[in-house]
Amino acid sequence: MRLKAYVIAMSVLIGAFSMTSCDNASDKENDKDETATSNDPMTVNDRFSYSYGVLIGSQMKAQQMTSKDIDADELAKAIKATLDNDPASLPIQMADAQKELQSFFQKQQEAKMKEAEAQAGPKRQEEEKWFAENVDNKPNIQKTSTGLRYEILKEGNGPKPKATDKVKVHYHGTRIDGKVFDSSVDRGQPAVFEVGRLIPAWIEALQMMPTGSKWKIYVPFDMGYGARGAGADIPAFSTLIFEMELFSIEG
Repeated sequence: MRLKAYVIAMSVLIGAFSMTSCDNASDKENDKDETATSNDPMTVNDRFSYSYGVLIGSQMKAQQMTSKDIDADELAKAIKATLDNDPASLPIQMADAQKELQSFFQKQQEAKMKEAEAQAGPKRQEEEKWFAENVDNKPNIQKTSTGLRYEILKEGNGPKPKATDKVKVHYHGTRIDGKVFDSSVDRGQPAVFEVGRLIPAWIEALQMMPTGSKWKIYVPFDMGYGARGAGADIPAFSTLIFEMELFSIEG
């Protein structure tokens, strides 16, 4: 998926460059003669080139690459050779280049998985200690075989949804430090989700909840966003807490 996204993004950028270079060939010829000023030491062509580099660099950064992964001189050499020469004369052809990229991203992913596996054991011990001290000793807390803890705040009497159903819910999500990371309650607008497309804890809990119920669930990290996390507000290995109210099954 990352390789595909990268190739598509680069194709769009290259396409944009090709159209711009064709449409503005005469303008670029004039840019070469434009002199820098004291206020702006870059010529129009300099600014265009640098801006294009920013776009390429941003796409690479989106793939979680850093300057340690890229030899900038080789990158510049490859771009110049591709633009100036017959593609057949390049030392690395497009098909081989795609294989190299695929191999790089695969190794990068494997390294991250190994790092996550190494961290998972200690993180799980920390999490279980937190559950023992803050959740498992409370009355009315129930635990499923997967490790999901839940508390029934209001018992509904309607039908229970299936994984293929869409449901209307209100929810309020926090980390164990109290940080709110997402809340339909705060927005004042219930959300509609397909049950089977949610995190594992939600899939399990919703299928146990009769419509009209309100539960509080305590989500182990491997039933939430795991070693990946989800943006700045949900770091890797986050234990999460949700209050969730199931209003209806939408179909």
